[in-house]
Amino acid sequence: GGLKCWGYNAYGALGDGTTTLRSSPVAIQLGQSIAFAPPAGLSKGVPTALVASSTSRLPLTFDTWTPSTCTVTGNRVTVLATGSAWCGIRVSQTGNDTFAVAPQQLRLIEIFPTVSIGNTSVLEGSSGPAPAAFTVALSGPSVRTITASFATTNVNATSPTDYSATSGTVTFAPGETSKVINVDV
Repeated sequence: GGLKCWGYNAYGALGDGTTTLRSSPVAIQLGQSIAFAPPAGLSKGVPTALVASSTSRLPLTFDTWTPSTCTVTGNRVTVLATGSAWCGIRVSQTGNDTFAVAPQQLRLIEIFPTVSIGNTSVLEGSSGPAPAAFTVALSGPSVRTITASFATTNVNATSPTDYSATSGTVTFAPGETSKVINVDV
């Protein structure tokens, strides 16, 4: 079994991984490829699984060429950067006696800022509703417009007795990192 070749090999044309002239048949390595569909986006501090496969079914290795924005351990990537950035992931497969080295797959994955909302307190009065201002913040600036949905829920207060239920979206223009949502209490 297998494929064998011989002859002139100055440019590695025989596929045996060398440039040695072959006067008798030698086994050549079979080609292979890697399929890698990276995650659509990443957020700081959230380890995310990386999934890829090779046609040879040999083990794959993941690493990064952007260590200031993300780290890779095994098949998981963790973002270090805040705000808008890019994480570069490389998938490699070194081959073996049967299969040649697979062409590397390189992907840039966008890092999105995380969204948080702060607590607030308001003294209730008897002269009508007062606004409770909640600050919504991004972990860092983004080069894209970021939109987040929000809604109030009954936890320590009950709508409509204690507050006016509200929901909607908050939109951050590129570069913005803070917005305020008002809820009447």
